[in-house]
Order: sequence, then structure tokens, then C-alpha cells
Amino acid sequence: MAARVSQFHKTDPFKASRKQNTTTLPAFTPSPYHQNLIARGLSPTALRVFYLLVARMEPDGSVTAPTKELSELMGSPCSYINSGVLQLVKHGFVARRGLGTYWVNGEVVRPVTIGV
Repeated sequence: MAARVSQFHKTDPFKASRKQNTTTLPAFTPSPYHQNLIARGLSPTALRVFYLLVARMEPDGSVTAPTKELSELMGSPCSYINSGVLQLVKHGFVARRGLGTYWVNGEVVRPVTIGV
């Protein structure tokens, strides 16, 4: 007699592997206003901070990046990082969520979750 090969599962048997095989990528979709600011209006420090924040973005659009950690990554003093963050907040690229956490503007960058 052959072994029973087909089984019905009440829950997804591959659920754990699906959770592990997803990644979040930023989809860069700036408006003309934000494109102009990126090209001409933002300081180099603000651009570097912005790209670091986008690289650390979570699927819900939030970013956890303390100033001290960003300054170590960029090799710049904390005062330069703070001025870059203030410039990003002023122009609407990010909004403060809490101490060291930010929301990235969905009109500039959207988080896209892809299953691999």
C-alpha cells in the first residue's frame, strides 16, 4: 500500500519561511517640488542623512536612527547631523516620530515589500 502523500493543512506550513524571505525596498517617487530640492536646495549633509534614513526604512515607513549612530556612520559631528535632520523636517522629507525615530514622507519614498 502506498503511503498517504497528500495532506490538508489548516494552517500554512510555509508561513515561517515566507516571513523570512521578504525584503523591504524603497521606491523613490518624488514630486517635482522634492526633485528640485534634491537637485539644488538641500545641503550635502541633509542629502547624506536622507539617504541613510531611506536605507534603514521599515515596512511601515518609520526609521529608527539615533543621531549618535548616524554621526558614527557618516563620520560627522552630531551638530551637522542635527542640522541635516532639521533641514529635512523643514522641507517635508521626514517628520519626527520620537527621539531618534522618524517618519519618511510617502510622497518622496514608499516602502515596497517584496517576497523573494
